[in-house]
Amino acid sequence: MNRHSYSRLIKKNGCIAGLSYTSFTYSGLEAAYADANCTVTVTVTNTGNADGADVVQVYATPPRSSAMPKGAPLQNLIGFEKVAVAKGTSRTVQVPVDTAQLETAMADGTRTLVPGAYTLSVGGHQPNDAEGTAAAGPTLTATIHVP
Repeated sequence: MNRHSYSRLIKKNGCIAGLSYTSFTYSGLEAAYADANCTVTVTVTNTGNADGADVVQVYATPPRSSAMPKGAPLQNLIGFEKVAVAKGTSRTVQVPVDTAQLETAMADGTRTLVPGAYTLSVGGHQPNDAEGTAAAGPTLTATIHVP
């Protein structure tokens, strides 16, 4: 998955002002749910010509079941982590995920962790359709099973 990052440089102490451009790829997604804990790990590689930073975003698509209330969100942002990556290098990032973020607000106002398969989409942007693709490139996906 490719991701582009733009940052404006400000002229300061003789530095040249301009637009810096770099790109990122995501790989090696691992996601697990065990003992009421959710962990997400991914490798971010800076494939551009400049140092840069990106925000790794984790979205969850809950299982569709009769337990889900009408109008429940299709996906939720459940975790994120900003990571600085020098040009030509990679960093493995563990994104902390609070399992309460997987809960769904039910019609009566209570929050419930609906059992089933959750699809996690991970990348530098929000997935914008059922295939998890966007103009910036596809997100990586993994499935966790909540008992």
